[in-house]
Amino acid sequence: MNTKIVFKESEMSHFFSKEVDSSDFDVLYEKNIYQSKGLKFFSRLFAFFSKPKSSKERVFIFSIENILVIDLVFRKIGCPVVWLWNPIASMSFKNKILFLLYVKVKSIEVWTFDKSDSIKYNFNYHPQIHSSKLISLASRNQRNSKAFFSGVDKGRLSLLKKIKKDLGEVEVDFHIVKDKKRRYSDEDISFLTKDYISFSDYLNRVFDSSILVDVSQNQQSGVTLRVIEAFLLDKKLITTNAEVMDLVGYRKENVYIYGQDSRSLSSFLKEDYIPLLKDEKSIYTFSRLIRVVFP
Repeated sequence: MNTKIVFKESEMSHFFSKEVDSSDFDVLYEKNIYQSKGLKFFSRLFAFFSKPKSSKERVFIFSIENILVIDLVFRKIGCPVVWLWNPIASMSFKNKILFLLYVKVKSIEVWTFDKSDSIKYNFNYHPQIHSSKLISLASRNQRNSKAFFSGVDKGRLSLLKKIKKDLGEVEVDFHIVKDKKRRYSDEDISFLTKDYISFSDYLNRVFDSSILVDVSQNQQSGVTLRVIEAFLLDKKLITTNAEVMDLVGYRKENVYIYGQDSRSLSSFLKEDYIPLLKDEKSIYTFSRLIRVVFP
């Protein structure tokens, strides 16, 4: 019997599904097995007292934090194995409490890329991952000398403005979405937008840049997808996250730790890029994660 993988419906998950060996795994999507209904309070309460399916088959639940979905798998399919693609700190207070309590009560196996979460909550650790199928779409022959950032402000605007200034003559493509409840000065508004970019537009702008900018949010631990994109796409990285130095494939010639690096940003950008080895890149792929979780 094939092992089942349950994905949340998204453009990224469809790329991940293409990396799954159909001879060993069956792919399911959340929308095909779970329909949201009313009375969620009672449904969540019931989840803590539900009985497991007799099957001991492990089911991989990818980037789904909703305990109602996890419990449906627990009751009807098999033993859930959850991959968290976001740190615990990113959850709302209510969802955080529900998730942590549920996985503890049910002894659910949880995996995370966030080292502090793995230690604090006794989760299994695996480095951050990306889709090798998606990365393969990028053309290595076309790369503009441009620095790219995309994300919601979340208190990072002032630092991003400073990075932009320090980049000097380098072309900058910063797509910063303003926080809904924050008031901005007229000067700051000129750096911001209220519109999100589409997934395809984001990818095109990543592929079209030679430098990716990664600014950590408060309380964030573990590296973001921007870091992995830089590693897999052979792009220089400007980041505020010193944890990058602990990653396999780190090269000081390729990574600038903003606010801590002793080099000037301009001198870093003049250094030749040193590509990662194929084996180093493979560590950060979905297919490798699957091999580790299901050896």
